[in-house]
Amino acid sequence: MVDALLIGSTKSATSTLYHVFKGHKGVALPRGDETIAKEPHYFSQGLFGPNYNGLSREIKKSSEYNSLWREAPLSALRCDFDPHTMHGPQAIELLFEANPQAKVFAILRNLIERAYSHYLMDVRECVETRPFLEAVREEHKEYIAGSVEFCRFIRLGFYTRALERFQQVFGRERMRVWLYEEFTHRPTAVVDEMCDYLCIDRMELPDVAIPRENEAGVPRSRLSAALLRARWGILRRPRQLYLLLPLRLRRYIRNTFLIKKTVVSPMPAEAWDFLANVYREDIQRLQGLLGLDLSHWFRNRTAPRAFPTDLQKSKPARPAIRQEVVG
Repeated sequence: MVDALLIGSTKSATSTLYHVFKGHKGVALPRGDETIAKEPHYFSQGLFGPNYNGLSREIKKSSEYNSLWREAPLSALRCDFDPHTMHGPQAIELLFEANPQAKVFAILRNLIERAYSHYLMDVRECVETRPFLEAVREEHKEYIAGSVEFCRFIRLGFYTRALERFQQVFGRERMRVWLYEEFTHRPTAVVDEMCDYLCIDRMELPDVAIPRENEAGVPRSRLSAALLRARWGILRRPRQLYLLLPLRLRRYIRNTFLIKKTVVSPMPAEAWDFLANVYREDIQRLQGLLGLDLSHWFRNRTAPRAFPTDLQKSKPARPAIRQEVVG
């Protein structure tokens, strides 16, 4: 059903990469609305917990997932870009059943920064109202207690155990990992490397600005906040009607009338220190798995930084962070 799968991680430019590879003639993506095409959640099913209301749809049947590829050319590489797959409790078994020869790849972001980026997204969407430090402390307690809920700030940052399991099942030659900072420093080179790994032609990337997805923002008004978080009650029906609109129209409405961009405040130092302690062991294990020095991930670098919006006119290539990561 699938030839290649971007398994993670969330908040690591996976949406940008999805839009880049969407323009590749040799790549086939699941058909349908973009919210399903990018993240069908077939391989990540079971991750979100019974009380999570953030899913528009979760595909659970193999026949339904297979139908998403009905119009894919036989010669095209079928690629799934759901970054939640890394943490799906059934992901490896489902993927092995779908295609034991599938190639998996990932782009990983500093675990501490990833948590804060996810928090800012949830604040923008009116899903989260707690201060960041309070949110991560409470989620960490739930995670340690064995909660089955999503624990989106904490759970999605533990990379190593999941990557080790994927490597054991699919082998080193069918798993590759890039770092988020590699993509921000040399995006065109990283895309070329991904094409080479997937055995598809390199792309002539368009000489136009590629918009950054999921930028930080806040609701424009109390009404827009109410509409954004209306997953129940009297405002649920207007939201359901909104979700039926074409994706481009929804984005226009959202970015014009509901959300306004905002400057990101640095992460509180106390929160950084807390997460550094939470993830210290996992980062150390990840260094051994990838053969990289990731000690810079512990340094507090949370001031807002530029993101490459033009893949052709990005900064000159810096020395590669790694010669080979996995495989």
